[in-house]
Amino acid sequence: MERSQLAKFEFLGGFDVSSPLTRSNPARLARGSQNIVWRGGRLEAFNGLGNSLSPLVGSRYLTNASDSYGGLGSFANSNVKGSVLKILNGLFVIGNGAVYYAGASLGFNAVSTLQIKLLVSGAWSATTYQAGLPQASAPTLAVRTSIGVGLTGRNKAGSYSAKAFLVRDATGAKGLASEMSNIVVIEGDAGKTIRVTFPPIGSSGADFWGLAVTARNFGSTGPHFVNFKIAEADLTTIDGVPRSYEIEWTDGDLVGKDLAPIASYAPPAAMFAGVLGDCMFLDGAVGDVVSGVTAGNPGSTIAISLPLFVEEFPPDWRLYPPEAPTALIRGGDDFYYRFGKNSMGVVSYVGGSPPLYFQLLWTNVGINHPHNAAVGAGGMLFAKTGKRGLVRLGAGAEPESAWSDAVADIIKDWSDAETVLGWDENSQTLCVMNNETILPYHVNHGWGAPCDVSDKTNGRIVAAVTHEGGLYIAALNTAGSAIDLFKYDEGTGSLMTVRSDWHYAEAESEYLRIIDVLSRLDNLDNDVTVELYINENDSTPFRTWTIPPVKTTRLRPVKLGKKVESFAISVKHLSDGGGGMVAERIIVSGVPGLVTK
Repeated sequence: MERSQLAKFEFLGGFDVSSPLTRSNPARLARGSQNIVWRGGRLEAFNGLGNSLSPLVGSRYLTNASDSYGGLGSFANSNVKGSVLKILNGLFVIGNGAVYYAGASLGFNAVSTLQIKLLVSGAWSATTYQAGLPQASAPTLAVRTSIGVGLTGRNKAGSYSAKAFLVRDATGAKGLASEMSNIVVIEGDAGKTIRVTFPPIGSSGADFWGLAVTARNFGSTGPHFVNFKIAEADLTTIDGVPRSYEIEWTDGDLVGKDLAPIASYAPPAAMFAGVLGDCMFLDGAVGDVVSGVTAGNPGSTIAISLPLFVEEFPPDWRLYPPEAPTALIRGGDDFYYRFGKNSMGVVSYVGGSPPLYFQLLWTNVGINHPHNAAVGAGGMLFAKTGKRGLVRLGAGAEPESAWSDAVADIIKDWSDAETVLGWDENSQTLCVMNNETILPYHVNHGWGAPCDVSDKTNGRIVAAVTHEGGLYIAALNTAGSAIDLFKYDEGTGSLMTVRSDWHYAEAESEYLRIIDVLSRLDNLDNDVTVELYINENDSTPFRTWTIPPVKTTRLRPVKLGKKVESFAISVKHLSDGGGGMVAERIIVSGVPGLVTK
């Protein structure tokens, strides 16, 4: 009988396990394929994870922080959520878990109160401050009988009073203005100066005093205009009174000045934070009236800061989404994706009072953990949802899942708690990770085959972040009670496995005679293993060949000695991380159409 081509497998469709067993797809990588990703429009062997980036360490949750990345949660922490933001000279942290920046521990824990560390001489301050400043106690005024050096006595006859407020110079934060001071009265025709005595500054991290004063003869009624910024270090003893400073002004000095701050409240307790335009916002605020805001029970309110003053939160600038947040992820310059367990919306900058707006996009679709979502190029949103599986933001801003059908059967049993999404900008690849497996999805070409990273990690993947174009992956080190940090696809190779879909005989059975494997190989030191599976037996190969690596591998003759109703081919080879390796095409020849009845 004449030999002819029985099947040609060209893997142009990527990895897909969605087709029923009874439908053959010669263009797909089938279940059993492993360690294959898309690069430059073609499938190639996964390079593996690079070695641990030690001494840099990972954390339970990773997030971008200005030009670097931050993290929350040590090996011992659980249920970690929150935000790490770098703004001006401060690192702002809220949530729960140990705090990390650029892969190093900062030696303190996040809490539901917004905290700040200041950048001092290129290093983060040893002291951690609570963001926002408390309301100061009122200052005390007194008219001086003598005039200090350099002053001229500009305060004329009349009544005066003042209000003081705390200032953190590094971030420009202000506290609420104090109650009004005592009223002082200047009499006579000669001008005078005024001694102001300040209360103790406390441990809030403030280093300056703001002072608002009245115009002449408005001492009993105000208003109070901000006219002085006085360094705490410049306070001295005047007239025998410590913590004092000598001041003078005229009514003309107050023209165009701001009123004493009345909306500069300290930030409320919350679980997440973000920055849009010139405002910070806190999410998960206003929790239980008894237990407050906790990681397990956050509030559902968004509080918004004053423009330019990210530590000052007017109590009437609030937004009210339908439920508590589970994740807050920056989508672009002017918006954040805001998830709940059963919703997703967008927080965006619109200007006005308040300057932010919340728009609900998804109902009954949400995520359970911050690591269940990732944003790719151009604000592309991907999420592992609790009810709809793996989705992305589709047409009309609706959740769309058809793109993930190819792997739905694999991820159906993946728990939300152990599924991490991350974006590799360099390769335009979404990585869907669970335990020690990575499913790579290229936005233009589709799915690669599952990648096994157990050779590098000693425990499951817990977090990921995009930094300088690459994907940094954090995995538990169960042997060392630590969290190691790795870079995606920058290792020294992996065991590539190309597995074809099933081919079914046109009649009852066929005889196989020749198997041609066309490959691109980067490692000529290791043999190629070819396995033949027949008659829908996935678990045990019917025959295995081990052959030297060459560009085209021909197995001839096969000499099965039996009729085959269906067959699939597997090709395995150990890459060396040089890139470009894959089995591109498998051609099987033999005698078709043999009827055994």
